[in-house]
Amino acid sequence: MTIQLKFWDSIKGVWPVLVNILLYVNVILWFSRLRKPILFPGKNSVVLWPNRWLTLATIILLLLVPLVSYWWLRKSWGSGAAGRGRYIFLLLLLLPLSLVPLLVPTFFPLSLPSNLAVYLPVLLGSLVFLRYLRMQSQDEYGQVKTGHARLVTLVAVLMSVFFWLAGWYFTETAGAHLGDEGHYLIQARSISQDLDLDLRNNFSPLETQRFLAPGGRTRLHISPYSRAGQYYSWHPFGLPLFLAPFEGLGVGGRHLALGTIAGFGCAGVLFVSLCLGTPTRVALIFTLLFSFSSFWGLYACRALPETVGATTTIWLFAALILHRHRPWQALVLGAVCCGLLPWFQTRFIPIAGLGGVFFLLLIWRGTI
Repeated sequence: MTIQLKFWDSIKGVWPVLVNILLYVNVILWFSRLRKPILFPGKNSVVLWPNRWLTLATIILLLLVPLVSYWWLRKSWGSGAAGRGRYIFLLLLLLPLSLVPLLVPTFFPLSLPSNLAVYLPVLLGSLVFLRYLRMQSQDEYGQVKTGHARLVTLVAVLMSVFFWLAGWYFTETAGAHLGDEGHYLIQARSISQDLDLDLRNNFSPLETQRFLAPGGRTRLHISPYSRAGQYYSWHPFGLPLFLAPFEGLGVGGRHLALGTIAGFGCAGVLFVSLCLGTPTRVALIFTLLFSFSSFWGLYACRALPETVGATTTIWLFAALILHRHRPWQALVLGAVCCGLLPWFQTRFIPIAGLGGVFFLLLIWRGTI
């Protein structure tokens, strides 16, 4: 069964949602005028409230407007396109609430206000998108059609070879490592040579001398929680585990691993595009634009966790798209992606958490 639902029909009767979006955008634009952080010597900071009553009024609006909007929408729920639009966009009423902790940060744990302001809108936007897909087509999206697997595999191989050679050339001409790359490469070397993550015997004599200077361990990114006599990096070891088997092959081996990761990311973009019903030619053009973008191309050539994290996130989204037609395969793929993400970088923990929430919702609704 397919329900043809035009986008503009779906937003009829949901003007309270638009009011909440407008409020959300305006508070973001005015945020710097509502609160003013002051940095003192010694790196201690406080937040001043130049317009205390305006800030209080803003908080009241952020709490009251979503509540009144929800009451109005429930009262006039209706049916047809307007009713379906309310169902799709209802979750966006929570957008203003994501900004409240930013205005009163001292009442919450330190990391909650900033993370909530970023990840709650991402979660709500993703849920709205999935609701729209569900309403638009009950059967079509998420299907793996004949020929898709071969095309996705071909793109994975070609892009892996391209980024393998491009990364190899880039490293040979631009330098062995950049930024935090060295902290991941030395872990890969330790895993390959010593089968452990203790870096004490992996630093050069000159670097070892730096440990004796004040703050030397911090400058070399050694975790303060390392056990006595051992040096563990504060950078996660997920990417080094992938790189370690190729460590003995030199720069070419390193980029064979990195290029493969980037190639699978490009293939994931194509796979998701095709599963969403995008015409093959358009999906290929979109995948190529993504693959040769400056950010993807640069990070694909460096031993940094951004590319492997993005690749895993892409396939996590693919698992969510696949759940309707291949529920158990989707669940296994999603569990693997959610399990791997935190080990690549701690900043990926919220993404893994959101993926887990999606699958729990699908299980709760009985679709898996």
